Amino acid sequence: MLTDEGAAVRKTVLATFDPRDVAKAERVWAGWEESNPWLELEFMLPGKCVQYKRHRQGRWNYVDKDLQKWQDELRGFLQRELPPDFIPPQGEVRVWLEVYKMPPKSTAKYRLVLMEMGLIRPEKTPDADNYIKSVLDGMNTVAWADDAQCTLEQCEKFYSLKPRIEVRVEYRQHRIDK
Repeated sequence: MLTDEGAAVRKTVLATFDPRDVAKAERVWAGWEESNPWLELEFMLPGKCVQYKRHRQGRWNYVDKDLQKWQDELRGFLQRELPPDFIPPQGEVRVWLEVYKMPPKSTAKYRLVLMEMGLIRPEKTPDADNYIKSVLDGMNTVAWADDAQCTLEQCEKFYSLKPRIEVRVEYRQHRIDK
């Protein structure tokens, strides 16, 4: 919960349920959580991240060719880097991204140092949510069944002379209701 009010709302709603149902749900959760721990993947993808762009042409949407090529490269990278016995999770997935993009060409050297230290960060387009969308769509069917499983998505943008994407994924192999 982000707020105390949100926690109070949850407590009020839970109070409306039969206490036996709440106790049963807590037992199911405890057993499931013990048998289905959080697992983690971390990797770094060198090169620039291509932002998600929605193009419209008349009544039909089409996917940007550069984005499609980049997502195919991302899938290929993941297939090479993931363990051979990796099974895409069916449960909850959380994703953290750090996108490092090249600074503007006309940047003064002292500002480049500040950028590399993470003290000056990109505040202009592309938006962080466009990076998230392109990475999550690119990881579909390889790192997880569908990006709809992602319950937490966080993206930070940085400047660096070495453009790259650093990704951390936490996942549960199974869903609690299956």
